[in-house]
Amino acid sequence: MMTDTFQAIIDAVKKQEYHHAENLCWSALKSQPNSSLIQKWLGIALLQQKKYEGALDALLQSLPDQKNDFDVINNIAFAYRHLEDYANALIYLDKAEKIQPDQYAVAFNRAQISFNLKNYDAAFNFANRCFELIKNFPGDSFASDKNLRSLYLEILIARNNTDETINFIKKELEKKFDARMFFDLSNSAPQEITEKMKIQAQDFSLNEENYFLLRAGAFFGLGRVNEKGKKYKDAFVNYEKGNSIKAKKLRYKPFAAQERIKKTIKCFNKNFYLDMYENFDEKYSERGKNCIFIVGNPRSGTTLLESILGSSDKIVSAGELQIFNRLSQFNYDDIIPEKALEIGNEYLRILKNFNPDNDHQFVIDKMPSNIYNVGLIKLCLPSAKVICLNRRPLDNAWSIFTQFYLANIPYSSNLFNLGIAMSNVEALKKIWLSQNDNGNFLLIDYEKIVSDPQKYAKEIYNFIGINELYDEEKRKKFSSGTASKTQIKKDIYTSSISRSKDYDIFLDEFEKSYKNQNAYWDKYLKDQKVL
Repeated sequence: MMTDTFQAIIDAVKKQEYHHAENLCWSALKSQPNSSLIQKWLGIALLQQKKYEGALDALLQSLPDQKNDFDVINNIAFAYRHLEDYANALIYLDKAEKIQPDQYAVAFNRAQISFNLKNYDAAFNFANRCFELIKNFPGDSFASDKNLRSLYLEILIARNNTDETINFIKKELEKKFDARMFFDLSNSAPQEITEKMKIQAQDFSLNEENYFLLRAGAFFGLGRVNEKGKKYKDAFVNYEKGNSIKAKKLRYKPFAAQERIKKTIKCFNKNFYLDMYENFDEKYSERGKNCIFIVGNPRSGTTLLESILGSSDKIVSAGELQIFNRLSQFNYDDIIPEKALEIGNEYLRILKNFNPDNDHQFVIDKMPSNIYNVGLIKLCLPSAKVICLNRRPLDNAWSIFTQFYLANIPYSSNLFNLGIAMSNVEALKKIWLSQNDNGNFLLIDYEKIVSDPQKYAKEIYNFIGINELYDEEKRKKFSSGTASKTQIKKDIYTSSISRSKDYDIFLDEFEKSYKNQNAYWDKYLKDQKVL
């Protein structure tokens, strides 16, 4: 009977019916709760659905029976990597290496971890090793050449190999049209886009048999080429088509965040913080003193600010960490002192990966969506500094709308949803400013930073608590893994201010949605006596 069950689970995984495979595993575990094999396949099914915490739990439960199973050990490392627990990921990669040396999956995990930890030379070497190892796998195997090429491109950019980056993309496009590569080239070096490439992109984008996200990428690339050529109407049409394709597939509930903000208002207030702090000793107030959070809307200047801070030898960046978004997924009504302590401890443990020897005084977490978590951050890490960016709404909206975002920012593909999402952030700025009794929350305008980097870098350094001069050349060498990765390596210009001016006529839907939601929040915050 169990043989039939195992086969059904394996068949479901092979057919990529991962949710069905998961359900089969849960059902089988009722009669065989100690089966390490079922736990193994449950872990695999959950991994494929990006349910990393559940996958890790299942895979760990398959031990020690499966301690010599390469797939189990490597998948544990894979899950830890996606949970940003790089120290444990590396431990299990070492174990996997002993079981089966010279495996692509291990080398790729090491390359990705090295890149995330900003060890770019190591990442480069591991990626080149991957190119050798992938030759041993058939074309339909799990070893994805596209994922490797994408990572390799990120590594080249991070190592400041600009010419090599452009040449790599051009060679790849000459071999075969790749929508993602086309977008990357149109974004970083549009002058290198040939007529042949544009025709290929147009043909690819119109072929409905192609994967929907790649079709969207081709449209976004064409939009960027049109924009650089000042063909503004054509650019908007292409961006709109790309976003329309994404919007049909990506689920987004525009008012779910609104309810989350209301719960935040209900829970996090000045009295709440004081009551919770009383449960800890005096040293608790110093927790998070080495943490810098950069928050706000995407494309509001967060990466520029990260590069300004990261140019200081006293500061290292961890990039955009997902951990606080994961740790905040619980009912705020259930917060107790032990929970706050647990969250803070777990966050600081993960952050240690980026500053293991305490060589730097501060560590940056540049996850814009942590604007939703400022209350929790203030509770768990009272001394953490939070810097929030302001940017002209139309410029910010247009910059988001024209980026090839995928599931990470689902509201980006619809101007109505974009208006609501950005207004929600405006409401959160007002909430956190009203609670800024310890002076650890700074709101600063992107336009001011761009207009006078030296002046405002000094102001930001003072806020953090460091005394040194800002170095623009060091800033340009800073590397980031975000959509702004190529822009921050250039000089700071004011051309991004009022960038949307040629497109404002197309943004009526955004403006109306944004203004209506702002009016809603202004009334709500006054009624709740937040303002």
